[in-house]
Amino acid sequence: MPPSHPQDFVTQAPIPQVPPYFVPAPEATPIAGESLYVGELDPSVNEIMLLDIFSLIGPVVSIRVCREAVSRRSLGYAYVNLLNYKDGEHALEALNDTLIKGRPCRLMWSNRNPALRKKGTGNVFIKNLDPMVDSKSLHETFSACGNILSCKVATDKYGNSKGYAFIHYETYATAEGAIKHVDGMLLNDRKVFASHHISKAERMATAKEMNAKFTNVYIRNLDSEATQEEVVAMLTKFGPVNSSVISTDENGRCKGFGLFNFERYEDARRAVEELHESEFRGRVLYVCRAQKRSDHEEEIKKSTKQRKIEEHRKCEDVNLFIKNLDSDIDDDVLHQEFAVYGPVTSAKVMRHKKPAADWEEQAMGPSKGFGFVCFSSPDDASKAIVEMNGRKLGSKPIYAALAQLKEVRKARLEAQWSKRIQARMQPHPTYQMGPGRMCDPESTYPVADNPLDTNMIHPMQSDMMPPPYWSIHPSIPIAEYPISSHDFGNLMTGLQGRPQKHPPPYPNHGTDRRSHMRCTGIGRSNNPALPTGSAVTPEDLDESKLAAADPDRNR
Repeated sequence: MPPSHPQDFVTQAPIPQVPPYFVPAPEATPIAGESLYVGELDPSVNEIMLLDIFSLIGPVVSIRVCREAVSRRSLGYAYVNLLNYKDGEHALEALNDTLIKGRPCRLMWSNRNPALRKKGTGNVFIKNLDPMVDSKSLHETFSACGNILSCKVATDKYGNSKGYAFIHYETYATAEGAIKHVDGMLLNDRKVFASHHISKAERMATAKEMNAKFTNVYIRNLDSEATQEEVVAMLTKFGPVNSSVISTDENGRCKGFGLFNFERYEDARRAVEELHESEFRGRVLYVCRAQKRSDHEEEIKKSTKQRKIEEHRKCEDVNLFIKNLDSDIDDDVLHQEFAVYGPVTSAKVMRHKKPAADWEEQAMGPSKGFGFVCFSSPDDASKAIVEMNGRKLGSKPIYAALAQLKEVRKARLEAQWSKRIQARMQPHPTYQMGPGRMCDPESTYPVADNPLDTNMIHPMQSDMMPPPYWSIHPSIPIAEYPISSHDFGNLMTGLQGRPQKHPPPYPNHGTDRRSHMRCTGIGRSNNPALPTGSAVTPEDLDESKLAAADPDRNR
């Protein structure tokens, strides 16, 4: 039966496999306004998971999870292109603040203008929120004030609300109206406060001014028998105290610390300067400006980092990093081995920490396999690197190099890895070497169109390669026609007495190269039988016989 349509005669090519996170839509081209930004994603969320979620809304054109260039680790946000604008609006309403891998995602239209994003126009800051208020309920509550681009309640690493949120309105006028409407209102029986969002740089600048003029004082190492009245009486010598709190246990005894608020900054500063490291009830007091725990930890972290940088600068060219150490090598052995090359100021083998119960033996934990050696001069350190790097110490060859900060070492390794990836992604060019031959610059061997072509030699190798053992001596002409046994005997006689050089044969890589060679004349031939003819010895030949001989024979 003939086919019902002429197209049935055509053999169609197989349809290419499309990745699961890309759905082709040939009849529509997405515009910039149809791209959705999906933020607050778990690092394990990939394109396939997002496709399963957004395909319920409508046709998906493409999905891309943004990742780091080197480690390919997710940055926590993605872009989703939907086929229709209405599907994007539906996704904003239905999927905003949806839990993905235990985290509520945040959806908004993608804004490709970085100036508008960084300017923060229309961004409102709201604080003193109830812990039960989430982003979804906040969005539903404040959407009556105007079109909301983004709404986010700040949470900690456990997902608990921090009590403040950010609402980004479309225009500044809308944000101004929302602030007037929201500021001071009750939300879940709590009075919330709203204001325009201030950038982190501006907050840091104002925070320094506020911290410079403090009124709250923290006192530690108080005696357990000390009372609040005694401490306040001591502080009133510097100025009036508005409020005071001393932490006590269930028996009413002082836990050793308290907070006190002065009326003026000058009084608080003078109290800190004079009472710090002074004695009260036989104990040395620690008096400082009161801080939040997070601010105090951040300050300690910054000071520790700065101290490490300063210490590294002092011993930048004299401090060595030693790794691959035996477990039985201690500080004394390390000091003794490196003291040969110059005065060693310190030698330390890093060790694992013992549990808290064994605090007395914490320094005697097992070795981590690396340590540090600090010399007094850079020349001695350079000499030690040259001599000790790769040298066997105990049962292992050690590695010695100048010590680097963790941040510097990480940046250097990332740069090296990035260059390696870029080099792999670049295509390798090929150079034409003749008909049917190309050479890859990464190798020294030509690439042939016909893999069976064995007559190919790179031009740079032709002068270096010895002649094969089947080659003919250059003084012997190659005959291209059958010769007689007499001529063959003359040729063999001429070769007698000459040293014959036989270069080593080529390595056999699974095939016999000799089977592909085409030789003529006295070389190898498919027909080794010599032509028949009268046998003539060399003694029978003279000039007269040669002149009278047949011309063909004479040749």
